[in-house]
Amino acid sequence: MIRPSGAHAMKPAHLAAALVLVWGTVQAVSTDEPADSLPGGDTTVHATGRNAFSFPAANLGDAERTRFVIGNSFFKRNWVEAPASTKKRDGLGPHFIARSCGGCHTEDGRGAPPSGEEQPVGLLLRLSVPGVGEHGGVLPEPVYGDQFDNFAVQGVRPEGRVVITHTEIRGHFADGTPYILRKPHYAFQDLGYGPMRPDVLVSPRIAPQLIGVGLIEAISEADILANAREQAAAGGPIKGKPNRVWDAPSRQMMLGRYGWKANVATIAHQTAGAFQGDIGITSSVFP
Repeated sequence: MIRPSGAHAMKPAHLAAALVLVWGTVQAVSTDEPADSLPGGDTTVHATGRNAFSFPAANLGDAERTRFVIGNSFFKRNWVEAPASTKKRDGLGPHFIARSCGGCHTEDGRGAPPSGEEQPVGLLLRLSVPGVGEHGGVLPEPVYGDQFDNFAVQGVRPEGRVVITHTEIRGHFADGTPYILRKPHYAFQDLGYGPMRPDVLVSPRIAPQLIGVGLIEAISEADILANAREQAAAGGPIKGKPNRVWDAPSRQMMLGRYGWKANVATIAHQTAGAFQGDIGITSSVFP
């Protein structure tokens, strides 16, 4: 598996600062069921425009706002290849998807599929092979790991190129109105480190918006499990299933809360994993 170079490991203090961007919203709210005008309780910020997702929680104190600003700077600024004159922002790569967190989560919002022949930035492709890995997780592809990094620093071969094609699906709504859907197909070209296993499984993931995700850690595990039991008992077509996953920071199995498939338990794990997998920055969590 191709791993980050570790030329510059993120210090624990820097990782903690980076967490504040989303962690700063984990605050006590004044009511269990806030009114529609306060969907985040006391954390709610009333804002519109392109920066609407980028404000700190409204109820942060001065010290917490300072931490948020520091964390936000780590989120938005580009990392560079080591060695560099800027010691606090070097260590990019050797393989990566974006040079910054904000490169995928534009203005703290969603990513987007690429246009034309552009290489994806806000879209990553998870890789696995059939079977069950350590702690019940997926088995990474033996050479390219658990995600495809299509960019590399100078002098290093990229893992390859992502090629996206589409087929059209035509149909009609119940009232007769026609529609056309585009079904994407994903392939890889110019692989830099040999072929992938023929049975490789590919799962596309768009970078999600980040507004309010810190509040997910404020929901008790008991409430999440109770909701799952209620949905299962109701027998409806849509029901959630709790996912138990390995949490790297605490080194124990926990309830999954983050990611498109709830495959990450804590903000600390999510942040450190994104630094390592998407940018190539190591940390105390993923050395």
